[in-house]
Amino acid sequence: MKRVCFVMHADLFTPWPVVRATREVEILKEHGYKISVVSWIKDKSDLPSTETREDIDVHRILLKPPKQGLLGRVLAYRKVIKDMSRKITELKPNAIVCHDLEILKAGVTAKKKLSVPLFFDAHENWPAMVEENSKLEAKIFANMEKKLLKHVTHSYTYGDDLTEKDKKLGFSATTLFNSKSLDAVAHINEAEVDRYKRGLGLTQSDFIVGFAGSVNLENGIQQTLDCLPNLPEDIKYLVVGGSGREEELTAAKKYAQDKGVEDRVIFTGRVKSKEMLELIATFQIGTALFQPLSPNHVARVPNKLFDYMALSVPMIVSDFPNMKNIVVSQSDCGVAVNPMDVKWISQAITHFHKHRDEAKEKGANGRRMFETVYSWDMQKKKLLDSHPLWQGKA
Repeated sequence: MKRVCFVMHADLFTPWPVVRATREVEILKEHGYKISVVSWIKDKSDLPSTETREDIDVHRILLKPPKQGLLGRVLAYRKVIKDMSRKITELKPNAIVCHDLEILKAGVTAKKKLSVPLFFDAHENWPAMVEENSKLEAKIFANMEKKLLKHVTHSYTYGDDLTEKDKKLGFSATTLFNSKSLDAVAHINEAEVDRYKRGLGLTQSDFIVGFAGSVNLENGIQQTLDCLPNLPEDIKYLVVGGSGREEELTAAKKYAQDKGVEDRVIFTGRVKSKEMLELIATFQIGTALFQPLSPNHVARVPNKLFDYMALSVPMIVSDFPNMKNIVVSQSDCGVAVNPMDVKWISQAITHFHKHRDEAKEKGANGRRMFETVYSWDMQKKKLLDSHPLWQGKA
């Protein structure tokens, strides 16, 4: 049996599954591959260094990098890369799949020793993300990326702009969106939507502007709350989800109180995935108004876009290239606005509030594009077509 080794910069299972990697694992298992995972565990953990879980051989490399000092971090990084590449080599896989730039060097080192295909899945624009804290480290990672990609058989990115960047550099690449499958997003009828609204204390006539995801004022929640006092009274704001830090949810609630709109806003807190989809179905408009805090924020393609599409929810999104291209140019399922311009956001909400047939039409456009282009069923096909390995032919 052929073996594929996944290389991760976090645990595959804990504290929650890495969905993108888990889906790739399942595809390969379906095609008869034995899966191993080598993960870098950066914090104190009670997880075993080795275990077999869900028929996957898991190997964890524990090394907590120092919080301060570039030299200390560099030395720790070199050690963990050496340890990870040694473990990968010991496993003798027929292919290596590295997730994120941080640990790609371990995969490249092992590939050179084993002479096997190396695949690279970029969850983030790593140099842009690092630049938020250190311009020097961003330059280091950008230079590292160019050098390491030369050894990658095929790369997978989360946005067409990154795919095009790789292709212009002469590298083979495919865009993969981390969307849900069609089976995971069942149709929710109007009667069910009305029941969900009543459960929240909302009426059938309430017009719901919604946000689903991690609650943080910087995710466009502040700007939407700023709009609310000047919008018609029947427009309510439903924020579905929690936060990694409780103080962020508390701050959002306090901001609503300070604006005098707390009676028109519902914060659900953290909910399970199925319940989140049920609540998103109540939205007349979904929002994804992320702020331009860094190049990494501007490049992002949040999964909520595809959840909104799947549930026929039209949307208002930041006018960042990737999001605008998907929502406006390709799908015609919403509008893109300056996410810092409260007046512009208010006008977009008011337009959909007044033109509800248009909103429904855009929601239907989104569902149609989800079914034919963006669902995981379609992304899986792109993945399988990207290289013979995924079809068990290599």
